[in-house]
Amino acid sequence: LSAIRAAKAAFYVELAELFENRGIGAVPTKEFLDASYGGFVFRLRFKIEKESRLLEVESKRSASQLKFDLSSQPLLHDLLRRNTTTKGNSSVTFPGACRLAKRWLSSQMLLTH
Repeated sequence: LSAIRAAKAAFYVELAELFENRGIGAVPTKEFLDASYGGFVFRLRFKIEKESRLLEVESKRSASQLKFDLSSQPLLHDLLRRNTTTKGNSSVTFPGACRLAKRWLSSQMLLTH
């Protein structure tokens, strides 16, 4: 488990160097990589199934939290995307308000993804 985490951390560092070479700000950590481009901050986190399985063996609680983090957040983003791109959407301000709220939360570092 520690070897997988170390490999992921090394990958985040290498990826940050590649981003920096292209003029994209990047800050690697052990758990994720934050990249800033065009005023937006993106958090990159890679999922490795073997790591999840090892966590299940090690601790049921940790694995369930990891599964929640890695599976529910993309579903939330997909739900927002589908609601903002629906042709019958009556509110034209909803997509802009969502983007503004997400940008503000990200700038305050309140988002975990």
